[in-house]
Amino acid sequence: MEGNGIEKDMPAHLYNEVHRGRLLLPGCSAISMGQGQEVHARRIISNSMTEGGWVLLQNCHLGLDYMDELLDTVTTAEPIHQSFRCWITTEVHPKFPINLLQVNELR
Repeated sequence: MEGNGIEKDMPAHLYNEVHRGRLLLPGCSAISMGQGQEVHARRIISNSMTEGGWVLLQNCHLGLDYMDELLDTVTTAEPIHQSFRCWITTEVHPKFPINLLQVNELR
């Protein structure tokens, strides 16, 4: 899969179904953040970065400390599998690292 946006990677109607929790695509792991889920998110992210795959992190406003760590991870880790994608859902929060949402091409 090539590309960096919904229009290239996933049709918008499929994205909407995934976002609503009605559909999980093969090769896509999902986790809802909060209450210590950072441990599981680290494992899923690490695995997908090395072996390829998509990750859906939901409710990221509940794991703000991990979002800073994730930004550092995706901008400094090597190697990153070319099919790795990380989807993020969040509510508006003044401490959410907006630059994480702006990372669209890692290298």
